[in-house]
Amino acid sequence: MLKRIVTAVFLLAYAMGLLTLGVWHSIAVDVLIYSFMLLGLYEILHSFKVSGYNVYGVVPFLTGISFFPMAYFFGLPGIVVSFCVGILIVMIQFIFTKTRTLNDLFATLFALIYPTLFLGLAFYLTRRNHAVYIATFVILVPILTDAFAYFVGRACKGPKLCPTISPKKTISGAIGGVIGGTLGAVIVFLIFDYFALAKDFMVIPRLASDFNLNVTAYVLIGFFGSMICQLGDLFASKIKRSIAIKDFGKIFPGHGGCLDRLDSIMFMIVFLSIIFSFTV
Repeated sequence: MLKRIVTAVFLLAYAMGLLTLGVWHSIAVDVLIYSFMLLGLYEILHSFKVSGYNVYGVVPFLTGISFFPMAYFFGLPGIVVSFCVGILIVMIQFIFTKTRTLNDLFATLFALIYPTLFLGLAFYLTRRNHAVYIATFVILVPILTDAFAYFVGRACKGPKLCPTISPKKTISGAIGGVIGGTLGAVIVFLIFDYFALAKDFMVIPRLASDFNLNVTAYVLIGFFGSMICQLGDLFASKIKRSIAIKDFGKIFPGHGGCLDRLDSIMFMIVFLSIIFSFTV
């Protein structure tokens, strides 16, 4: 438990330090995205390699690195083009490489999507809105979802949610997670919209013109976002079980790897990318 607490404090300090700098310049948040993306990409490729897959390692890294400049200059179309080019190169490599199987190809393509594309979409979000606002939204909802799910699940116990995938998760914990995620979105609304505590530093988009609709929009994003976050957690657990590993890495004592901390956050990034593409 002590290791988990110390590691959590370190991670929080690292993230909060860059987020604080991001108030004045969004490049600090981009550094945060890059660091987690490249570390997570290394972990997924290493996990596949340990599990017997012969993955193509260079192209996913180059694709991930290209996402920031492509998003900066061209927005979402730039990310899509970069992603498609990465897929095309991997497929061409597969044509001329005799030592790799179809499973190796699919494992590499999967790494281009998860975590590369999922985290790369964060660059698109931070180009459309203030980086600190986006980062707070993306981080706070999953964190409170996980925290409430953990404590409510331990307190209430009850029937298991998905015992074959994640034996410790309960239905009561999942309900608690939805409450926590909704609360997280409401906190984002209160900080950035209602009280406008950062109004001197950033302009925050209104999700709806009417006040009541605006509040409702945040509540709904938190409600459904928390469900998406929990699905992200279960998805990561299913992947780890499928390739017979406990954690994606060991860089964070007591917490596993980078991807073990980002599973729900990545799904939240995709969810917000969809929401903000059509509402802002």
